Amino acid sequence: MLIEKTIQPAESEFVGVYGRRRVGKTFLIREAYGSRIIFELVGACGASSQEQLTLFARSMERMMGTSVSIEVPKNWFVAFKCWKVFWRRGEVKQRRFCFLMNYHG
Repeated sequence: MLIEKTIQPAESEFVGVYGRRRVGKTFLIREAYGSRIIFELVGACGASSQEQLTLFARSMERMMGTSVSIEVPKNWFVAFKCWKVFWRRGEVKQRRFCFLMNYHG
């Protein structure tokens, strides 16, 4: 399977999975990558950008394993900057990881 070739690559890989709703995209990625997924964000259909950013903050809390609420970023630029800072601080132990964003739009 093509996805299996990205699990232990010699270099960085990008995998994009696209398709209509309810065909098993998220299931496929979860099955292929399993515990390698360190961050997962599932968007909400019809939700505003602010609601999506709130989901992002809650996903960050789950990744960090904290009960402390993370401030909701004001936009996606700030959201990804926060994630990048968190990752570079060494909170994420492995260099290879799967970052899953699933948007139902």
